Amino acid sequence: MRISEVARAAGCSVRAVRHYHASGALPEPARTAGGYRDYGLADLAALLRVRALVDAGITLADIRSDSSSLIDAALHRIDSQLAVLRLLALQAGELGLPADV
Repeated sequence: MRISEVARAAGCSVRAVRHYHASGALPEPARTAGGYRDYGLADLAALLRVRALVDAGITLADIRSDSSSLIDAALHRIDSQLAVLRLLALQAGELGLPADV
């Protein structure tokens, strides 16, 4: 796959893929004889992993370090955000319950 195809498959821009490569969070794929990046399924999986971690609030520097606790840190951040959202919904009375309950 070319960079535009892998970016489209991952739901991001070509610029984002290049940024992930430049930051070291995403390894460079093999290159064709013409010098183009040649992405395979493993490269797409790595890109999807980076995107998921970034979406969960993990920094590119932390992703680059490949710490084994990245997923745990991401899940902890998501749980914290959900707890805040639940409290805000409770405070606003927006629990999706009928008013007479």
